[in-house]
Amino acid sequence: MQAQSTNKRRRMLIMVSLVVTLLTAISLTASLAGANKAPGAKHRATHASSGKHKRSVQWRRHRRPSAVPTSTPATVAATPTPTTSAVTPASTPSATPAPAPAAAATTTTSVTGQTMGALNLSGVSNRVYENVTFDGAGSGGPDSSGVVVVSGGSHDITFRNCVINPNRDGVGNGIKIIGGSVSNITFENCLIKTQPRMGFECIGRSGSGYRNVDLVNCTFEPQGSEAVSYDDDTNQAGYCTVSGCLIKGGGATSQYSWGQGLELNNVANMTVTGNTLWSCRSDGWNLQMGRSSACGWTFTDNVIDFTQGSVASKSDASPVCAQHVYGGTFARNRIVNKVGWTSAYLNDCHNMDWRTTSWSGANASPYQTGCSGNQF
Repeated sequence: MQAQSTNKRRRMLIMVSLVVTLLTAISLTASLAGANKAPGAKHRATHASSGKHKRSVQWRRHRRPSAVPTSTPATVAATPTPTTSAVTPASTPSATPAPAPAAAATTTTSVTGQTMGALNLSGVSNRVYENVTFDGAGSGGPDSSGVVVVSGGSHDITFRNCVINPNRDGVGNGIKIIGGSVSNITFENCLIKTQPRMGFECIGRSGSGYRNVDLVNCTFEPQGSEAVSYDDDTNQAGYCTVSGCLIKGGGATSQYSWGQGLELNNVANMTVTGNTLWSCRSDGWNLQMGRSSACGWTFTDNVIDFTQGSVASKSDASPVCAQHVYGGTFARNRIVNKVGWTSAYLNDCHNMDWRTTSWSGANASPYQTGCSGNQF
């Protein structure tokens, strides 16, 4: 009985405690609620005169703003990025030059099929003499005379299939070339008959000498003095060709002391090829330079045969005589000696190349004095 009374009191105390706790919580909640409602009441009192406006404000506060439709922007063409490649500027056309005036046509004077007297050409160019026989007297001066004389800077003259008769002045040459810028003179397939002096003489005594004065396939009958002579004092002449000629001898008369077949004296860069030379009173080739520079000569495929021809050779005559010559190529030549004491006499000659030239006949071995570097 006593225990039940005790349990009852405990339950009463617990219930009282719970009620007190509950009331305390309610009171605290009310206090907090009152504190939170005071501003709202003030706000409502301020706008109590317009319930419509109040609702509008409350609607505006809680309404989610409608999404503003975003208009799709018009597609804008992208501005092209300029390329960095260089633009080739249009070339400015150059002015068309006025055409140069046409060069005046070269007029060549031709003389054909005639017999005429002595011919003296000075300052003349662009002439052709073909199938012409020259028969006349020279000037009478042995060093300047010729049946045909070319001088005074004449150039580009051809004599083809012509005949040069003996010089009627009794002392001169068949052909006389006097240098001084004479160039491009050609004698082709011509016959030069026996002359009192030389068959052909080409000299340079002043100015720029001469160049390209050529003898091609010509025949020289035995000449009174030298048959063919190229001579120069200017140190500028040369560059001439003697090709395919037959020289039947030199020194056929005793009127002059010289009697060689072919003379080259102080002329450079000469070409002598395919020629035949017969016996001469003096030496066959008379080759002289007188200076230590290379001569530039080329002698190929020539024949010197002193066993042929009508001109008697002196005992000291040699097919080849060379003095003061430097260099030169002498290839495939055939040298035949007859009575001379040597087939070749070389004095103060250097570096001449004779290796493919043959030597035969009496005293065939070349003789050298004061020489060096020559090859045989």
